[in-house]
Amino acid sequence: MLDEKFIMKARKELREEENRKKQALEHFREWIRKHPYIKQIRQDDIFLLQFLRTKKYSMDMAFRSFENYNLAQKKYAKWFDIVDSDFDQMMALYKAGYIFPLRERDEEGRKIIFIQLRRLDPEQFTSADAIRLSAVVSTALMEEEETQIAGTATIIDHEGMTMKQTSMFSVTDIVDFADCIKNSVGRHKKLYVVNLPPFALFLLEAARSTLNDKLKKRIVIAKDMKDLANYIDPLLLPKEHGGKYTEEEHKEFFDNYFRAVRPKLEEIKARVVDWSKVPDLKMNSKESVGSFRKLEID
Repeated sequence: MLDEKFIMKARKELREEENRKKQALEHFREWIRKHPYIKQIRQDDIFLLQFLRTKKYSMDMAFRSFENYNLAQKKYAKWFDIVDSDFDQMMALYKAGYIFPLRERDEEGRKIIFIQLRRLDPEQFTSADAIRLSAVVSTALMEEEETQIAGTATIIDHEGMTMKQTSMFSVTDIVDFADCIKNSVGRHKKLYVVNLPPFALFLLEAARSTLNDKLKKRIVIAKDMKDLANYIDPLLLPKEHGGKYTEEEHKEFFDNYFRAVRPKLEEIKARVVDWSKVPDLKMNSKESVGSFRKLEID
């Protein structure tokens, strides 16, 4: 049962009301039943609400997001079709502490994802391991209604990062990953960049200067972890950085959560799509959505 804080937040920020939610879910399932190439797919409330809440109940945008999300997982099968050996590598990287969610939410109710780039050992792991793990963590967190509503914040700690780690990611990796993020679900509300080397800081500042004010405010640059405490409650961080719980306790908490939701994640992979009817993986989504506009909520 959702806490009143999140019910009010959904109402204020997402225009979510109980009747509207019920109607939207009914329309969504009707749209899926008539879909030209998605033949079988997970349709429970929690899954469909990921798209509705991400797009603030704009039906056309939610439909388009739903299609792009599923097409992207086919288009980038190199990251999403995970075999046992890939999963073992991914879990080894998780245990190494490369990326994990923090136990407690921030004051806005956001789930915080903590990334330590120095833990990505280029002698043991690949860029694919890092991207797969990031995708799995993000996908798992979207099974929480609180995270769907309040969104996520990400802390990237660059302390100890080397050029070897930077060079692990090719230009193709970066472009493809950016495309995946564009087609992902979730409300990505804040990015905290910490311990950035001077050369990278210059590049980030240059890139940030091209963004609109809304996006600029979502990127916070902190000199170090001590400086980060000016922007986020340090008690939320691992104990190694002044918080309440150790890194291992944070990871154990998410590990238990992941085991509980993993069957739901496997259901997503069990989709049935008639790929012969997909116009193109770079299709213009407006064409396929257009015929269903009559389902849009007033």
